[in-house]
Amino acid sequence: SEFIWIGFGLTENCGVTTLYPNIGKGEKIVMGDVGQPSGGVEMKIIDDSGSTLPRDEPGELCIRSRVAFQKYYKNPEASRKAFLSGQWFRTGDIAVITKSNRIVIKGRIKNVISRGSAKIFPEMIEKTLSEMNGISHVVVVPVPDKRLYQEIVVCFVVKDNCDVTEDDVKEFSAQKFDVTNSADGYGVMPRYFLKFKNFPILGSGKPEKKQIQLEAMCRLGIKEEK
Repeated sequence: SEFIWIGFGLTENCGVTTLYPNIGKGEKIVMGDVGQPSGGVEMKIIDDSGSTLPRDEPGELCIRSRVAFQKYYKNPEASRKAFLSGQWFRTGDIAVITKSNRIVIKGRIKNVISRGSAKIFPEMIEKTLSEMNGISHVVVVPVPDKRLYQEIVVCFVVKDNCDVTEDDVKEFSAQKFDVTNSADGYGVMPRYFLKFKNFPILGSGKPEKKQIQLEAMCRLGIKEEK
């Protein structure tokens, strides 16, 4: 039998923090599900005030374990911001802990897009649009908006020898992101769609989102609000 394992970890906790073992071929996986905490690891979800949230409520993921680091080297300010009382480390990840004690990662706090009163996770949009035929890479970034504070921009690169236009991606998005039942009439439907020849890449191999955002603003004629 063939199986895969999913793990979630971070340097501050010396590696693997959760495990989702023995996933069989054809088994359906919930997006962001990284399994359950590893032995000796405690986890909780907090709101903006630092209060612990109940199961299935999204908030910031915090961890505590005997193998976690104690502080950042020669950076007391970063260390102070990183910990709650009781040596709980703030990961900067938005997640939920389900009633069955599974950890589901929703995205990074710094990446959350604030459009009107809605908080939108770009990772969800990226995952959906990456399933479109002909799409090679997708990055979703915010741009300033005078009325809604931020708007959503889909930036994409197509596969070689594929003719996918911005209108094609917009039409695909309209099929996937229904706005008719959303409270604000927008849902998570992006407003702008931009085709890139390629993305600037960081040393880690990941797209350089800040540079992509700046190029998107330039192409859309949007200036950063001061």
